[in-house]
Amino acid sequence: MLCNMIRTCTIRDLDQIKAEIEDFWGHTRTREMHHPIFVHQFGDTSAVIEEKEKILAYALGFYSQLGEELYIHLAAVRGAHQAQGLGQKLYNHLIEKARLAGKKSLKAITSAGNRASIKFHTEKMGMKCLGDRMENGILVFSDYSGEGIDRIVFEKVF
Repeated sequence: MLCNMIRTCTIRDLDQIKAEIEDFWGHTRTREMHHPIFVHQFGDTSAVIEEKEKILAYALGFYSQLGEELYIHLAAVRGAHQAQGLGQKLYNHLIEKARLAGKKSLKAITSAGNRASIKFHTEKMGMKCLGDRMENGILVFSDYSGEGIDRIVFEKVF
């Protein structure tokens, strides 16, 4: 079992994540979504799990200005460290911080084709799907991320 630590994400961490993005995502398409604003402005709601200065998992999020929720924008676990409970550990850490800050729920999104994310959010985290239509047996929000860009929206009330 790994002895790892959860802490607030830093710019140095974000640089490591972006430099090694394929190890987390299997591709580089999300690199530009890892904006420094998640450290500079939302650092309290962005966290990493590290071991020996190597980031094993991370989540970048913020508190919604429209409600009492924590929104996780991006979260990933290094390929070699998946299925060890690190994603759950990280989410639960941020949920506890959100509770202490008076927040009432967690939201996250994914694309309809991201089966691993859907499984994680629904089965591991117990989140429910929100949407305006069914697609392949799951609720989906049409145009959630812009015209023609549908997303699955997950919610967990705590």
